[in-house]
Amino acid sequence: MISLKSIRFIIFIVFLKIVLLLLNPFLDATGIATAAYIRYLFTILFIATFTIIVIYLLGILKFLREENDILIAFKVFIGFELINFVLNMALSMLVFSKLHHSYLYVGYYYGIIEIIRFVILVYLSIQLTRMQDPVLKSSFVFFGVASLAACIIVIIAPFYASYMINYMGAGPHTTNIMRHIYSYAGMANILPLIAVLIILNQMKDRLNYVEETIKKGPFFTGYEDNSEKK
Repeated sequence: MISLKSIRFIIFIVFLKIVLLLLNPFLDATGIATAAYIRYLFTILFIATFTIIVIYLLGILKFLREENDILIAFKVFIGFELINFVLNMALSMLVFSKLHHSYLYVGYYYGIIEIIRFVILVYLSIQLTRMQDPVLKSSFVFFGVASLAACIIVIIAPFYASYMINYMGAGPHTTNIMRHIYSYAGMANILPLIAVLIILNQMKDRLNYVEETIKKGPFFTGYEDNSEKK
């Protein structure tokens, strides 16, 4: 349900996700994130916060009564991310942990996933440009573009890591180079979260205006009492 209370909760979730993204490189640098239980905990928190945020954005689009094509694009995006989460957890526990130079395989896997995500985000961004709401349209388009920018940065990360390894030569430092590059590339996901904060603040302002208008009564300009119209 879209309300002032729920918006405040989602804003808290957004800031929590930003903190997690900022903490990830620090934990990697200190070696804390290499512990399996910490890594899985962070993965679960990442997907949980992401799912809550995008489902709420979908709720806003429904609240605004946007076209079905836009809603379908958002549902495809959410479905892909949830499937990716299940695959990620399964591969991390059953496959990647048993491979030599696992970070290299992880890098290529994430590269393929990001390319698929890029195609879906292009589709989503195109659909968002068709929104009818004049105020929130630009913010949702910004969300799509910011998500695309973050996706491109993550796509480039494995290639940049491979270049650095070829330049410096393979050795004991290879794993650390790959891990640090992926961690810092992941911070690009803060960009769409900024767009989400803008959307939430615009919705909060709109709901505050409606609430204040109703409090001032049916004779206040801009408010029409349709309660007796059948």
